[in-house]
Amino acid sequence: MCVHQVYDADGSNSIERDELHAMFSSMLSAGMPEDSAAHMSDELKELIDEFVNSMYDSIDCDRSGKLEFDEVAEVIEKSARSPTSGRSLGGRWYRQYSL
Repeated sequence: MCVHQVYDADGSNSIERDELHAMFSSMLSAGMPEDSAAHMSDELKELIDEFVNSMYDSIDCDRSGKLEFDEVAEVIEKSARSPTSGRSLGGRWYRQYSL
């Protein structure tokens, strides 16, 4: 099963903002005690929102509000060809919050 399909909760063959937000929330809460994961700080939620919005700005080429598989695949393919291009994924968020 493709990663795209795992996070496409509604089976629409695209990933909407709420699905992407849920994906990152799930990834960031992995390993946290259940009560901590369920009560993420507002600051962390805001960072996830900013990152998701930045991802959409970077990947959603047709501005449909959905990330279609071909859009995601194109970005992954481009970043695989250029080791530094992956840093632009997420645009401003990456520059602002990367270590």
